[in-house]
Amino acid sequence: MQKDRRAYEKYELKNGITVFHLPMDVQIGQAIINIPLGTQNNIEGTPLGGAHFLEHCVLNRSEMFPELDSFKEFVGKEGGYSNGTTSIDKTFYEIEMPAVSFMHAFKGMLSQVYNPIILQEDIDGEKRIIKNERIRRAPFFPGTTEASQYFYTKIILDMPSSLEKIFGDDETLEKMDVELIKNLHKNYFTNKTTVFLGGTIPLDECLKLLEIISTVDIDPPSDYNKLDLVNDKYHEQEFKEIHRFEYSFFYLIKHKRTYEELRAMQILLGTLTNRYTGKIYKWLRNDIGVYEIPTTNIFSRDASVVGFDIPLSSTEKLETVRGELDKRITEALGDDAQIKDYVESIRRGDVFSFQTLDGRFDSIFYMYNNYGFPITDKIANETLGIIEQPGYLLNFYNKLKNESEFGEFLSKPIGDK
Repeated sequence: MQKDRRAYEKYELKNGITVFHLPMDVQIGQAIINIPLGTQNNIEGTPLGGAHFLEHCVLNRSEMFPELDSFKEFVGKEGGYSNGTTSIDKTFYEIEMPAVSFMHAFKGMLSQVYNPIILQEDIDGEKRIIKNERIRRAPFFPGTTEASQYFYTKIILDMPSSLEKIFGDDETLEKMDVELIKNLHKNYFTNKTTVFLGGTIPLDECLKLLEIISTVDIDPPSDYNKLDLVNDKYHEQEFKEIHRFEYSFFYLIKHKRTYEELRAMQILLGTLTNRYTGKIYKWLRNDIGVYEIPTTNIFSRDASVVGFDIPLSSTEKLETVRGELDKRITEALGDDAQIKDYVESIRRGDVFSFQTLDGRFDSIFYMYNNYGFPITDKIANETLGIIEQPGYLLNFYNKLKNESEFGEFLSKPIGDK
C-alpha cells in the first residue's frame, strides 16, 4: 500500500501556537507562519489597509537583518523564496529554502515577523508602493476585466473587502506612522497562530524557537461582505473586451461547504465536462459547437458558487442550451457506471499528484485554512469512496438545486445580436 503522502505531525505548543509538520526526505525546507489578522480586521480603530500595510513593513528590516531588504537579499542569494500575503482573514509569511540554509532563514523569518524594525522612512516608501498597488487594482476591482467586475458585483457579490479596506485610501495612508504600525503589530502575538513546517529541517530546534514566543489571547473584531446573489434574473450584457458570447449558468450555495461537498462539486463538474467521457462536454461540442467548457467554482467561508461558463460563437443555439442543460445534467448524473469510472480515473491519475514537497505542503496549508484541518490521502480516498456510491451525485445535484439560488446571464460583444 502506498504511503500517505500528506500524513503530518501536529504539535500544540505551550504558548498556544499550533504546528503542523510534513516530513519529506528532500534537500528542501519550507515554513509558513499563519497569523489570523486580515483585511476583515481593518475596523474599530484599525486603519483601512492596516493589515496589508503591516505585512509590507515587517518584511523590510528586523533585529537579525537590520538593513533594508537584507533578509530578501539573503534568501535570494541562497536560491530560496520568501513572501508575505494578506487575505481576508489572515496574513502569512513563507520561505522555501535549500535544507543547508533553511535554519538561518527560519530564524530570519521569525525575526522579521516578531522583531521587525519599523522606521518612518520605510513607512513613507511603503505608502507610495501600496498606493501604486491600489491604482493598479482599481479599474476593474474586484475582478481583472470589465466582464469579471460585472459578474462579481452585478450578478453575484464576491467582494469580501472593499478596495480601500485592503489598500487604504489616500487619507489613511498619509496617517501611517511608527506608533500606529507598532500598535497594530501587537496582534501578531496571538496564541491562535499556526505554523507549517516541511521537508528536511531540524524540527526540535524549530519547535523550541516557536515555543519561546510570548503570546496572548487576541481576537480582534472583524467585518466582511458575504458572498451573495445580486441579480437572479436572466439578462444579457455587452462588454468591449469579449469577442464571443458566453452563457453563465450557476448556483449559489448559502452555507459553508464541507470537504465532502467540495470534492463532490469537483467530481460533479469533472464527470460532466471532462473531454474524454463527459456527456455534457460531448453534447455541447458535437451538437452546439462549443470548443471548451470553463467551470465556475468560487469558494468562501460562508457560501460558494458553482456552475458553467459556456462559450458560444452565436446566439443561434442559446435557447437550446438554456432549455436542455439541466435535463441533460440530470440524465448524465444518472449513469452510475460512468461516474464510478471517472472516480477510478481520478484515483489512477492521483499518482501524478503530491510528488513534490511544494505540492504536499500547499495542500495541507490550503485545506487547513478552509476546513480547520489538513486533508490526508486517507481522508481524500475515503471521500471518493462515498461520492462514487450509486445515486450519490444525482442526489447531490438535486439537493443543490432545491437548496441553492439559481442565476444565469449572457455576456456578449458590443453590437452583436
